[in-house]
Amino acid sequence: MERKGKIIIGVIIVIVAVIAAGVLILANSDVTLTANDATLTLPNKYALDNKGIASADNVGVLFTPVSGSSSSQEKDFFQAIKDNGKDAGYKNITNTTVNGYTVYDYAANPDKLENVSSNKEYSGDTTTWMTYPPYLAYEGVTTMDVDHFRMVSYIKGDDVYYLTLFTDNPDTSLYSSEIDQIINSFTVGNS
Repeated sequence: MERKGKIIIGVIIVIVAVIAAGVLILANSDVTLTANDATLTLPNKYALDNKGIASADNVGVLFTPVSGSSSSQEKDFFQAIKDNGKDAGYKNITNTTVNGYTVYDYAANPDKLENVSSNKEYSGDTTTWMTYPPYLAYEGVTTMDVDHFRMVSYIKGDDVYYLTLFTDNPDTSLYSSEIDQIINSFTVGNS
């Protein structure tokens, strides 16, 4: 009888150890967002909901591929924001490179955004320009009342991906080293 008790205690210890190891592994796993063959890595404190939005600390994260738009349209839109966006409510307008993709980045408060126009081009008697209404990628996906957001577009060839970071808290910064790590974790395929 004494031997059976030791075996049962041994089995219980092994089961508890396996469960503890599983919990420890899950607790230290990063969250990976995918869009087509692109991925982003978020710290493990982010939780993913059934709409594909990851969230933690009042920050929502949405990562999507863009279809039905060409990279030239995206570049034209960003150029209009870069040239005239400050007057239309856009701020922190930059572009960099991550893993071979051009990364266009801007921030805004949605209630302060206005239409933004491209620069006027003159050809003889004709003047042309494009006007772009504000684009809120998170609209219709989240029920969160968004105070401000940060939009990051990854563009290479015909591939376009949007990373949208948003919050309902006016005191929450979308410019932190953690968010920069998320932005820079972008990879496509085996890159």
